[in-house]
Amino acid sequence: MGRKQLGYKHFNSHEIKFLNNKQNFSIASLNNRPIDFSTLPSGYRASHFVRDPRDLVVSGYFYHKRGAEPWCNIVDPTENDFYIVNGMIPENIQKGMSFASYLSSLSLEDGLKAEIDFREKHFQCMEGWDFDNPQCLELRYEDIIGNELDAFTKIIDHYQFVGSARKRALSAVEKFAAKNQVNRQQHIRNPDSGQWKQHFTKDVEDYLYKKHPTLLQKTGYESRTI
Repeated sequence: MGRKQLGYKHFNSHEIKFLNNKQNFSIASLNNRPIDFSTLPSGYRASHFVRDPRDLVVSGYFYHKRGAEPWCNIVDPTENDFYIVNGMIPENIQKGMSFASYLSSLSLEDGLKAEIDFREKHFQCMEGWDFDNPQCLELRYEDIIGNELDAFTKIIDHYQFVGSARKRALSAVEKFAAKNQVNRQQHIRNPDSGQWKQHFTKDVEDYLYKKHPTLLQKTGYESRTI
């Protein structure tokens, strides 16, 4: 007999674990890495959440600066230490520093640039993503937050949940909506979109464009008004 499939498993950015174990779960998810859809069974269904890269920089900067996760506080980190988040070690980090202490030592402007460096692989993934895959439902962060019921109803329909599974999914949507989690989840500092407008300077914007000239256009945020 084949191995019984479990329910849902989120693998964070553990690509190898995802590739080796995704078949053991009815639904599996992965952060910050590209997925080779050709390796999935025919008839698969997928969904993809994308956020304005500039807001990712701002949100990540404040989150990582306070050392919210153990890897942020590793002194003299190696590439292997950052594997869990598929991050890059900023080139100018000083010996004896963790990523959190490094960000804390910088001005806001330089800290945002360091966060852009850290997200090098994330942005490469976004630049290379196939946004036209008919089997993958694309949803934008700003179209989800504050509109969770409509957004996740699309997802539930996409995955063809019916009966009790559909009812449980809709109940979870209400429970875990951002408005109900802000004071419960330390991860959530500010769920609003467009935060980059308050924190980006021209130098930071130019730095992002220089490193990733096609990123905003590819992800649909070049001329998008939030």
